[in-house]
Amino acid sequence: MITLYQVEWCQHCHRVRQTLTELGLTYTAVNVPFDRTARHEVHVASGQEGVPVLVDSETVLTTSDDIIKHLRATYPAADDADQHATMGDFRWLLVLKTTPAKALTKLKKRLAREGFTFVQETRGPELSPSLPADYVLLHVAVPAAAAKAAALDASVASAMTTPLAVYPVERGTAIAVVRPLAGFWLFGDPELLKLSAVLMERMVKVLEAL
Repeated sequence: MITLYQVEWCQHCHRVRQTLTELGLTYTAVNVPFDRTARHEVHVASGQEGVPVLVDSETVLTTSDDIIKHLRATYPAADDADQHATMGDFRWLLVLKTTPAKALTKLKKRLAREGFTFVQETRGPELSPSLPADYVLLHVAVPAAAAKAAALDASVASAMTTPLAVYPVERGTAIAVVRPLAGFWLFGDPELLKLSAVLMERMVKVLEAL
C-alpha cells in the first residue's frame, strides 16, 4: 500500500506523481493542510511537516529525490512508461545533424510558418561567458494566442512566451523547446488548457518539419 502526502501546487509532489504514473502504480493521495502546524498526520508518519512524504509499507521517505529513487528501484516500469514520460516532460529535445547556424535558420522559418513571432534572441556569451557563441536562446509567441490568454486571465501575460535553445552538441545541433504554456495546468482554466493544446500542436508541427 503506497500513500503519498502532498499538495497539488507543490512541484516536488508533482515529480513524485509523474513517477508513480510512469510506473503504473496505484496509490492513495492525502492532500495535507496548507498550515504546516496542522499537518499532524504527516508528522506522525514522518516526524516532519514538509511534503512530499511517501509511505510504502514500512518505508517512509521525505524528499522527492529519495522517493523517486526508491520507486524506480523497487517497481518495474510499465509498458507505456516512455509515453507517459514524454507527455509529462516540460520540454522537447531533438538533435539535427547540421550546424547550429543552419538549424537556427530552418527553425526560424518553420516557427514563422506556424504563426510564431520572435520576442527576443540572445546569444550564449550574453547569458554566460561559458556558453559558446553559436548557442542561441529564442523567446517566441503567437500574438493572437497571447491576446486571447491575457483576455481570459491577465495574470498569465508573463507566461506567454515560449523559450527555445539552439546549441552545438557532439552529433550536430540540439534544439530544446519548453512546452508552450506548460504551466497552464496550474491555473485549471479549461479555456487556457485548450489554448495550450493548440499552441503545443503548432510547436509539434515545427519540430516534426525539422
